[in-house]
Amino acid sequence: MRTVDSQAVSSPDESRIPSAVPCIPGLDIAAGALLGTASNGAGPGGDFLDVFKLNGGFGISVGAVAGRGLTTAALAKVAKFTLQAEAFRDSGSPNPDGLRAPSVDLTMRSAGALLSQSLRRQADLSLLYAYYEPHERSLTFCNCSRWPPALLHNGAVSFLEERQSQIGQQWHRQYPPVQLALSPGDVFVAYTDGLPEARRGRGTLGVGPVRRVLQDHPGDSAGELIRHLLALPGGFCGDAQPANDAVVLVAKVGNKDKQPENHSHDTTSIY
Repeated sequence: MRTVDSQAVSSPDESRIPSAVPCIPGLDIAAGALLGTASNGAGPGGDFLDVFKLNGGFGISVGAVAGRGLTTAALAKVAKFTLQAEAFRDSGSPNPDGLRAPSVDLTMRSAGALLSQSLRRQADLSLLYAYYEPHERSLTFCNCSRWPPALLHNGAVSFLEERQSQIGQQWHRQYPPVQLALSPGDVFVAYTDGLPEARRGRGTLGVGPVRRVLQDHPGDSAGELIRHLLALPGGFCGDAQPANDAVVLVAKVGNKDKQPENHSHDTTSIY
């Protein structure tokens, strides 16, 4: 079993899973990846992660192309960079600061139309795309995956169920965005299906353990929460070890006036 989390050093594929994510003012952000045993001999998987500066805020994507092998990994890179390119192109109307306010749903529609052509008859794509505006502590996202992101707010954990069909299944569609007004101490968690779908016999991990991690460790940093979350599949699968890859991103809201000391956080890999 191999893994990647935001305080360790290496990444299995820099173009899919970066070795570092940028610091965001007022936001403790960490990311990690678990590389399952299926990668041994079957080739690389299609999980990917991206955090990039976008017009005064930050774009965030967490996704996975179904399948394994070099073609799957290549399609994951196409998905990641197509979405980023469309985010810059569809950045919206100028806001009061003279910057352009990105439209998350427009980006998903335009990227989805392009990616559906690339993925047709080859693979399905699960994708969450979000835009975070640090000054307002506002997070807007569209989720096209089987599993909802989690939010810890005022000590309670909820799973934000608004989601759409995976890209590649239906692309002539709207992608209704969800907007969150976050507060200090709030934690947002996005992940690919390898985390809740870790399998032991006929059973799967599910999202219950994700809820318990957030409830039991509300004071932990984003990096510490990543380590707890990445340990879940291995603990559930036991000696069998998790077969599938997973990518996890944790964003914890702090003081928006506090500037980060460094320019980036290392991404963590567990092997």
